Amino acid sequence: MHEATDSKFHPQLYDYIVVGGGTAGCPLAATLSQKFRVLLLERGGSPLIKAGVTPDNGASYDFQVGTQTGGTIFDDQGTRRPASNLLVYANPRNLDILLHAQVELILFRGTPGSPQLLLLSGVGPANQLTAMGIKVVYNLPGVGKQVSDNPAALVNIVSPSPVESALAQVVGITAPFGNFIEAACGVAVTGVPGARAGNIIEKVAGPLSSGTLVLQSKHVRDNPLVTFNYFQHPRDLQACIAGVNTIEEVILANSFRPFVYDNQTLPSGGTVGAPNRRNPAFAATINTTIANYCREHLTTIWHYHGGCLVNRLWTRTIEFWELKDSEWWMALRSNTRREQFRKLRF
Repeated sequence: MHEATDSKFHPQLYDYIVVGGGTAGCPLAATLSQKFRVLLLERGGSPLIKAGVTPDNGASYDFQVGTQTGGTIFDDQGTRRPASNLLVYANPRNLDILLHAQVELILFRGTPGSPQLLLLSGVGPANQLTAMGIKVVYNLPGVGKQVSDNPAALVNIVSPSPVESALAQVVGITAPFGNFIEAACGVAVTGVPGARAGNIIEKVAGPLSSGTLVLQSKHVRDNPLVTFNYFQHPRDLQACIAGVNTIEEVILANSFRPFVYDNQTLPSGGTVGAPNRRNPAFAATINTTIANYCREHLTTIWHYHGGCLVNRLWTRTIEFWELKDSEWWMALRSNTRREQFRKLRF
């Protein structure tokens, strides 16, 4: 671990340069370092069981079925477990870390930024680019395709008992769909002295529904038009139904009763004091009611992804990018021969 001002570090010494030592950068750098030379640039300095979501996995960075404590929170001793802890899994011989690094330009911008930037640069479906008046640099039909988001549904709860203000600290990962069940709490309720509100949310993991991203203009500051097609694939709706069923079981668990009023409504109908899911007369319609709830209360926690997927998009691999005279030069590698440089102006 070194300061970024150390002049002995040069980009050409590394197979990969990872920008940002956060929850994505640290595990990526650690994984790549097993086989490649990696430079990690960091701007900063050194840094549900009662409902049947079992087993209790404790604190873990591995996503697995059961209940677990997140990796980036404070433990019982007040010690924070940051994402940088994941670097203990890195190969130290292949990883260098520069602190207080400043980067002038970051090319890759996640979803939707990365596919948008490629399209604006002339890399994407030729027919769309031509229609927008953008010069086609490289016809790559996969850009802007297979854009997905994890559909989520939540239940708002008013608690009669005091609760601390907290974001998600514990996650339950359910079988068989792998839904994530999380909660946040501590918001004051207007007009109800002493009461606090929170919510329990389920997120569909690995959605099979996907959509598209297209440009609305040639200006980088104009947001692209994104269509996620939530619940287009029936499995995603089934997963949401399963997740909301789990939330209801959490709310109805005896250990949760101090934190919920009897007149709290439930997605499947009825209240905590008289839940439809405990009434045999509603057994046949519970999942249909919850399916409608998933559609009507669809929300997101902004984990969208796709639009330029590795192994589905690139038939040739980008070998490196280099800034020359205010232009980006891209070298493409195809099998064993290097192709001509392609020039992208920003």
